[in-house]
Amino acid sequence: MGSLSARDRPGGAPGARRAGRLAPFGIVGAIGLAVQVSLVAVLTRVVRLDVVLATAVAVEATILHNFAWHERWTWADHSAAHAAGVRLRLVRFNLVALGTLFLNVAITAGLFHLWSLPAELANLVAVLVCSALNYAAIEGVVLLRRPDVNA
Repeated sequence: MGSLSARDRPGGAPGARRAGRLAPFGIVGAIGLAVQVSLVAVLTRVVRLDVVLATAVAVEATILHNFAWHERWTWADHSAAHAAGVRLRLVRFNLVALGTLFLNVAITAGLFHLWSLPAELANLVAVLVCSALNYAAIEGVVLLRRPDVNA
């Protein structure tokens, strides 16, 4: 049996745990991106929803998708140690994500209406802008972690 990495050891180095979460965070985000952009495309092109409403619906669906995967994978060590708090984390995750939703919609709508970018491309740019903000917000607000100045 192999030894646990610093990320997996209880009390392991916070910087190592944080670095170990970046790949899962990116993978979940990439899958979420595919979910979101696909939904925007279907909702605007097939269902014929307005781009703003379509983006809002797609973002909320992606928020729920990403929360489930982050709970099971990205922050599984925290989720397992604090299983009773899953509902509160979902509420905080969604509240944090609402800020992202508004920013995402604003960026998408601005690029779509002002620069005439296709809805999917405008949404892709919005998602990329919001990703770094999401990671920091999950660590600091959803999981209630303080930044580690030594990491």
